[in-house]
Amino acid sequence: MFKISYDDIVRKIVEEKNISKEEIDVKVTEKIRQLSDLVSKEGAAHIIANQLGVKVFESVNNREIKIKDVIPGMPVVNVNVRVLNLFGIRDFDTGKRKGRVANLNVGDETGMVRMVIWDEPLIKTLEEGKFKEGDILKIKAAYARDNNGYKELHLGTKSEIEVNPAGVNVGDVVRQNQVNYSRKKISELQENESAEVFGTIVQVFDPRFYDACPSCGKKLVEGKCAEHENVVATQIPILNVFFDDGFGNIRIVFFRDVVEKVLGLGEKEVLVLKDDLSKFEEIKNGLLGKQLVIAGRVSKNQMFDRLEFMARDVREITPEEILKELQ
Repeated sequence: MFKISYDDIVRKIVEEKNISKEEIDVKVTEKIRQLSDLVSKEGAAHIIANQLGVKVFESVNNREIKIKDVIPGMPVVNVNVRVLNLFGIRDFDTGKRKGRVANLNVGDETGMVRMVIWDEPLIKTLEEGKFKEGDILKIKAAYARDNNGYKELHLGTKSEIEVNPAGVNVGDVVRQNQVNYSRKKISELQENESAEVFGTIVQVFDPRFYDACPSCGKKLVEGKCAEHENVVATQIPILNVFFDDGFGNIRIVFFRDVVEKVLGLGEKEVLVLKDDLSKFEEIKNGLLGKQLVIAGRVSKNQMFDRLEFMARDVREITPEEILKELQ
């Protein structure tokens, strides 16, 4: 299920029935009173829309929205986005279904989101280089899902992609997945908050890997996925480092494509490290002393009674930012 905002419902009623917003507000207030406050404002608006013959869900399904307005559970999402990162194409085998899946990050002026492509013809357009990082995509009939608290756009057989359509522009992308990452000193970090830290990698541990479901990405338990049961596992990398900003230090944990990003390697190159850690020594030396800006979420490691930082994004700091930090 997903929630459509009160303003969206009212907007549709106004458009279709030529009723003022003030009149709708009165009807909604009266409906809430009739139902003894046992319905929300949005719920009352739904009732009013139904009584007037206005199809609220159809209106949301057909119009273009911004990334900030995407809600997990939406069955149809139409957006214009810019391609930020391409993470390659993976094979999957759930036991009941085989195929390929592609992952990329896209965004617009209101945020960024992971996009997952399941449709083989659409995957081939990516494979053939018909769109690349920086291109604008007009997406039709995607659907939205939740993945560990982060929303994703999924493209299936009914979805469409138009590359660099005429007249469609996407401004500067907000490179955050709808999370407010305020800059913090490590010594100021609190459990369960989202933040951005600037500092230096002072220690790097060897990468580890775990088995995950190729469809939903969840960790396998005794070789099985809780949702998809018997599957052919995909390998997910984990990288731990210690990070210091001059005011404190903290263990930072990188998962999945963020590992690829911090190492500067592709998916296949990272997987090679699983069987040959000797190749990691040079990479490790290159990471030590590297200054980065890392966005993520603070969690509590109960076993060791300490705070840790789960990285969601990472980038190298610019010379301008370094000067600003020194001021």
